[in-house]
Amino acid sequence: MFTHEESRFGSGWRCTMALLSATLLAGNATAQSQGPIEAEPGAVVLDTITVVDSIETSAQAAARLKADAPNAMEVIDAEQLQQFNEQALGDALRRLPGVTFDGTNRAREVRLRGLPGEYTQVLINGRPMIDGESRRSFEVDRIPTGLVERVEVIRAPRAIYNGQGAAGTVNIVLKNGVDSLSDSELAVGAGYLEDNDELGEVTFSHGERTGPLEVALAGSLQRFRRSESKDAFEFDAGGVPDGGVLELNERRFDQVNLIPRFALQTEGAGRFEFDPFYLRTKELRDDIATDLEDDQVTTDRVSDEQRERVRESYGFRADWKRAIGASAQLRVGFDWQQGKTDTDRDETRFNADGSIDRERQRTEMIDLSLIRPEAALNIAVGAHDISFGIGAELREHDETNSEVRNGSLRPPREDRVFNVDEDVLFAFAEDVWQVNERLGLTGGLRLENSDTETTDFFGTTTSQDVAFLLPSLNAVFAATPNTDVRLGVARTLRRPDLRSLSPAVDEQDGTPAEPDVQGNPNQEPESIWGLDAGLDYFFANDRGYVSLNLFAREFEDKIELVTEQFGGRFVASPQNVGDARAAGVEAAGRVPLDAVGFNNTTLWGNATYTDSRVDAVGGGSRRFLNQPDAVANLGVDYFFMPWRATFGLSVNHTTSVDQTQRLANGGFLDQSIEERTRLDLSIKSQVTEKLEVSLSATNLLGQTEDRVDRVLDGAGMVEAVTRTREPTYRSVFARLKWHF
Repeated sequence: MFTHEESRFGSGWRCTMALLSATLLAGNATAQSQGPIEAEPGAVVLDTITVVDSIETSAQAAARLKADAPNAMEVIDAEQLQQFNEQALGDALRRLPGVTFDGTNRAREVRLRGLPGEYTQVLINGRPMIDGESRRSFEVDRIPTGLVERVEVIRAPRAIYNGQGAAGTVNIVLKNGVDSLSDSELAVGAGYLEDNDELGEVTFSHGERTGPLEVALAGSLQRFRRSESKDAFEFDAGGVPDGGVLELNERRFDQVNLIPRFALQTEGAGRFEFDPFYLRTKELRDDIATDLEDDQVTTDRVSDEQRERVRESYGFRADWKRAIGASAQLRVGFDWQQGKTDTDRDETRFNADGSIDRERQRTEMIDLSLIRPEAALNIAVGAHDISFGIGAELREHDETNSEVRNGSLRPPREDRVFNVDEDVLFAFAEDVWQVNERLGLTGGLRLENSDTETTDFFGTTTSQDVAFLLPSLNAVFAATPNTDVRLGVARTLRRPDLRSLSPAVDEQDGTPAEPDVQGNPNQEPESIWGLDAGLDYFFANDRGYVSLNLFAREFEDKIELVTEQFGGRFVASPQNVGDARAAGVEAAGRVPLDAVGFNNTTLWGNATYTDSRVDAVGGGSRRFLNQPDAVANLGVDYFFMPWRATFGLSVNHTTSVDQTQRLANGGFLDQSIEERTRLDLSIKSQVTEKLEVSLSATNLLGQTEDRVDRVLDGAGMVEAVTRTREPTYRSVFARLKWHF
């Protein structure tokens, strides 16, 4: 029986590694073979240049940003993000505290603290962005790691941020400011994904200031790949094979990203900033599903679908800032964003004898828009830094589709024809107050009023008008010059996914593992109260730190996908199921090992443990769906002075998931997902003052994720079992970076 686990490395990765290894060794051999040079008589002797570890320096800068923040946050800088040569930002974010993704081969939708992705807010340069899909969040694999200056994981909310993000907010700060581009940079990379094909990218950035005018140019061309292939085998109550499916799902992504910035600093009229952007992702997917007979060997039929999906996001942000007197500043901003997704699917389904059973062509079109005007006034009064702001977020989401089957036009899918208009008005006030030398308080209040109108396929319109008051309070107490104690209390909210508001049914496999999905226009936003408490200790001139944080969340009107069985098919629908709770502990640290004799060596790591309870339909309680107990990272960096190279090792571990969900028919759905571990290696060398070389090998363990779904009756007896296996894939990558 063939499965997708039968994979091996091709020859492409060997060529890539050999070429870049030769470049690295040649550059360093040249530098070392020259030896010390004696100064000739009368020559000017220059000062000695101290070679430093750029990754260590980057970590030190990130620790200082963390220490200076008025609320609890983690910061990771560009050098750390790029250490293991991940192309897409999502893969690099795995090493941040508490970050997981929904699937072993996925790195799109960030999940903080083990909670579902809808509780994590993603901002780009402090503002929300649309990305051409129905989710409110931004899929982070659309941002190249090479265009990011730093990432801030904001644990404790503030009034100045959007009211979502109960688990936390990921703020991605891009390299499109002149101050962050001290010189021009060009990076070229190439690699190979096991059992797939080549990878590659070109990234550039340039900043220039001419008098009052600032121009920053940054962009990238990128090709990366994913494989989400998996095999599922079904069994009846007695363990007898009952069919299955082999799914080949290989994806290629070609991306274009442009993020320039133009700024004009005037003497009397203030500062003007204009940030246009263009993001384009073209995804080509081979999706081949082989349905098996009961014996799980004989082919029943094969569906071969070729899919092309193009996502585009474009728009601009315009900002005007002007000082008012000596202690106040006014800022007026305007965001205009457009997004769209066009998906073409060409499917041919074959019978077991190879004859064509069905030919089908489908198109899906999504159009989105976001208009966001905002005005804010900042006033410094003594020890107070006070901010007031008002604004709006005006969203529109339209979906439609078409289908041609065996040459005949078919009616469109009802679940993919709808319109959502949502207007959110907001206002906030916040006071950052330095009470004394040791105590700082940041208090704020945010008001958000949302008016959401959904029109489905049949023209039925559902409206909701909801207002939330979102208070927040953060305190920082300097217990010692190097120790901060932090406390934060805040209320946040979670609005339903836009597509989930359409009441039509999206047919999937109709199985417990992949049920059909039906939307619910009557969902109400969740209200979440949160508490964060922590301690940060900094040492070794901020090269090292240790943090310990506790968090708790109380959810009202929790939205969950409730799975029910109708006519032999399983259907999941989002519902406000009641109250829920989540609490946990986070630890993070970075420790230079000089004191114990390991010079130029740094040990770093983090771990997050989360426990959750949600009131289940039909009584009782259970965990949040697909929530692991813990996620942890452990790594070591070693700087080898003769090569001016940093060697890195990173281990990422996510614990298993075991959960039981009560079904509406009185039965149960028991699900388990195996724990998984990733091992990554890297080396980065400063070959010359202007040239860097980096090599990496990621996911070296290449584990296979095992998942078991069991359907039980009301007495707990097994009715059916589905076993799913999804392999993961190793990757190698090499990058050359020039500064000029």
